[in-house]
Amino acid sequence: MDSKFNRYYIKIRTVFEIDAKTICEELTEALESDTSSYSKVKRWAKHFREERGDVINEDYRAGRSVSVLTDENIERIQQVIEDNPHSTYDDIIAETSLFFMEQ
Repeated sequence: MDSKFNRYYIKIRTVFEIDAKTICEELTEALESDTSSYSKVKRWAKHFREERGDVINEDYRAGRSVSVLTDENIERIQQVIEDNPHSTYDDIIAETSLFFMEQ
């Protein structure tokens, strides 16, 4: 299945107030290797609960795209993680003003 199918499923289950862990387990059981990771399911469920996610368009995050992998960008991200090893994806974006597109 494609990622759009997974997002539709996550959105529907989120509407029914099913938690991300259960949604991920259901997808894993049904699709085996074609499923999304738990972190991705959790992120999509959060965005859908906050009514920020769009099933069709994956570009739901605001910010500028990182078009070039540079040593400077890598160092900036490493510094954020060194300062706080528990930094989340959103923390890194906030601290560095970098925006990452999933491929």
